[in-house]
Amino acid sequence: MKIKEYFKMLRVKEWIKFYTLIPLIGAILADATPFALISVGTIFFCVIAYGFVINNYFDVEIDKRHTKKVMQGKNPLSTGKVTKRELLRSWVCCSQFQSHFPVF
Repeated sequence: MKIKEYFKMLRVKEWIKFYTLIPLIGAILADATPFALISVGTIFFCVIAYGFVINNYFDVEIDKRHTKKVMQGKNPLSTGKVTKRELLRSWVCCSQFQSHFPVF
């Protein structure tokens, strides 16, 4: 399984420190229920993950020339550890998963 590579592709370590608080603080200030907080967090995760997957797809040629990114393995597509087909599959999963949550 390439679960580790898929997780790298989402770049969770880069955004979880800062961006996660923004939607959760908004939901807390709106007096959201625990279910709403979980839903907001999940939808936010999917939207951000979707954005990074799109970025990896369109920046693959640029990332191949950026030796530091290749060495760190930030874009598994540019290192060849994930194929374009696998990347597109994760792109669809992120977009479909977020669409199954109710809007408040």
